[in-house]
Amino acid sequence: MNLSRVDVFLCRAEIKLLIFALPALVASLAGKLIFEWLANDFPGLNQLLLDNLSAAEMGLQPTYLFLVEGKARLYWMASVLAYIFVNIGFLIFLWKLFRQASSRERLYILGYLVVLALLDVAYFSSINEQQSPISYIFYFTFDVLSATAHIGSVQTEIIFYVLNFMNVLAVFIVPTGILVGCTLVNTQNETLTVTRRRLHTLNELMQIASIVMIVGLIHMQLWLSWPLYMVSGFEEMNQLKALLMAIIQYWGICYSITMAALYLPIAYHLHTIERKQNGQQTIEDGGVTSPAQLVLSKLPQLTSVLAPMIIGSVSPALSEIFA
Repeated sequence: MNLSRVDVFLCRAEIKLLIFALPALVASLAGKLIFEWLANDFPGLNQLLLDNLSAAEMGLQPTYLFLVEGKARLYWMASVLAYIFVNIGFLIFLWKLFRQASSRERLYILGYLVVLALLDVAYFSSINEQQSPISYIFYFTFDVLSATAHIGSVQTEIIFYVLNFMNVLAVFIVPTGILVGCTLVNTQNETLTVTRRRLHTLNELMQIASIVMIVGLIHMQLWLSWPLYMVSGFEEMNQLKALLMAIIQYWGICYSITMAALYLPIAYHLHTIERKQNGQQTIEDGGVTSPAQLVLSKLPQLTSVLAPMIIGSVSPALSEIFA
């Protein structure tokens, strides 16, 4: 295959879409695998929490535990509502962007999504059976709630189905956002106005995705912290709380890296096209002639990309506010 044929192949819409999606997809996968391979032994931590919960139930008045657990439950319920409605809004935005793509692009996006969804379902089914670190983000709290007398079996079952629904939503929302966002790179024979509109749409995509990630982090924090409200007086639990906050920080960093891996290549590509269409060496009045200059010129937009990492870093302070 000669060079011209390679260029033609790489310029095909479905191939270009996949090329621009790969960095973000790889970043997302790397975050999961590193956590999976190197995170703590959660079953041991779970048993530590259950032991302290039993001591708390014997040493504290039932009314006090009832009120503390009720407050934690309400915080978590509020985060569930926020998470679901924010994701619905994000899906509406993605649907509008999806409809603007060509029919060929839409077909390939659906095909890629089916493959990624099947791989994710198989992956999560595997780690769920092995009770791995990622699955224990769910089971860490759920096992404790199942063991306490403050939550009935019916409510526990409802919580189980709500969490499963949210997990399925999370499985689809990330690859959908990445793949649909990458449709912005295909700008053949388009005007400068259209290219700038695509840049504006990219910025909106990052802002909404940032909100989705932040709400997801807050939900994760409230979910993991739920049983800790009932055992907050034990020194070991203070250390466990610090560990759980570190988990939130880890996923905040992963989310920001994934968003950066999506945003920077697409933004640089669109700005390069804009510079050629504008017949200048600058973007609008400032310009971008290198990736480093792009980063400096887009610091306000990068704030959206870095927001999940920032929220993860201040999660201990947020935890104190909720407490």
